[in-house]
Amino acid sequence: MEKINTIRNFDAKKYHHGVNLDNPNHPWVMMLNHITENATILDVGCACGDFGVVLKSQKNADVYGIEYNKNSAQMALNTGAYKEVISLDLDNISKNDFPQYLSKFDFIICGDILEHLRNPKFVLNILKSYLKQGGFILASIPNVGHMHVKSNLLLNNFTYTSTG
Repeated sequence: MEKINTIRNFDAKKYHHGVNLDNPNHPWVMMLNHITENATILDVGCACGDFGVVLKSQKNADVYGIEYNKNSAQMALNTGAYKEVISLDLDNISKNDFPQYLSKFDFIICGDILEHLRNPKFVLNILKSYLKQGGFILASIPNVGHMHVKSNLLLNNFTYTSTG
C-alpha cells in the first residue's frame, strides 16, 4: 500500500507546463475552440490546473477536476479556477462515486489521459453518465504513429522526458 501512496504523491510540478494559446494545432487550443461560454466542465486528468485556468479566464466556465496525483490535485485547486478537484484513480471509478455530478457537465475533457488507463472504454462509459443531455466529451490522445516518433524509434532513439 505504501508504494501506491508514493506513486500518487510524486512531484506534481513536472506536469505544470502552462498553455500556449498561440499554437492553433495544440490539442488544448483545439478543444478550447469547441467549448461554449459559461459551460460547466469536468477536466479529467487536470494535473496542476493549467488548462482549467484557461477555461475559467477564456470561457468563464465552471470547472471541476479529477486528478490521480494528490499533490497535483491540490495545486489545481489552489489556482482558484476549479470549484472542486477530486483525487481519484480512474481505473477504479464507478457510476455511483459522484451521484451529485450525474448529468451535470456540458463538456468533459480528457486531455492526454485515456492512453494511461487499463480500460479507457469502460471509463468513458462511466464519464458519459456525468454529461448533460447534448453534452460532449473532448479528448486528445498522443499520436505514437507520428513520423517524428517513428523516425526516432528507427534510429534507436527512445528518449524519456520528465513527463514520460
